[in-house]
Amino acid sequence: MNVVTFKPSPQEKKQSLKTGIFIGFVIFLCYHVYSYINFTYFSDEERQVSTLSLADINYIPFTSGYDLPSAAFKFYTKGENGVLQAQEKSLKDFIGKPMIIHMWATWCPPCVQEMPIYNQFAGNVSNIQNFAIMSGQVSVDDIDAFYKQKKLNNLSIITDEKSIILSGYKLSSLPTTIFVNAKGKPLGFITGPVSWDDKDVVELVQRILAGE
Repeated sequence: MNVVTFKPSPQEKKQSLKTGIFIGFVIFLCYHVYSYINFTYFSDEERQVSTLSLADINYIPFTSGYDLPSAAFKFYTKGENGVLQAQEKSLKDFIGKPMIIHMWATWCPPCVQEMPIYNQFAGNVSNIQNFAIMSGQVSVDDIDAFYKQKKLNNLSIITDEKSIILSGYKLSSLPTTIFVNAKGKPLGFITGPVSWDDKDVVELVQRILAGE
């Protein structure tokens, strides 16, 4: 078998060398321009790309066509004399803006530990309605004392004495967080504490609530 070997002329070798040097210079220049822009105009947090997934925060989407409960729950506010006053409202009254329904109890250690962090989260987001709802029969005075002790100033006292919400969604564990979009559609839930102070988790929560 005959093999033909191409041998470039000296001029062609010189031209190839020039081309290689030029391409190398362009690559070098582009890399340093990118590095300068990246480290000059973006913070460390902005340069980091989150790899956190919904599975990492134990998010489970609802597979059944659940609706918000029609039942009325007690929303407590304090009057001028400092006495708690109850007003019955349905969660359906708040359709129009995304909701987080956070089910908890004073007798639940993980709930007690999580509530201060969730309170901070609630104070930092303005596009989400946050409802921390006490599940089960507990004295409202005990709940109020807990709120005062933990300085939960961003959350209202709400009670679900018959655990209607958990039973309606066939859930039984605490804490449990339910996500509802602006149209009032329950999207899914997380069982267990949530890292509400984690930036990546907050971004995932915003993504969940933007769902249809």
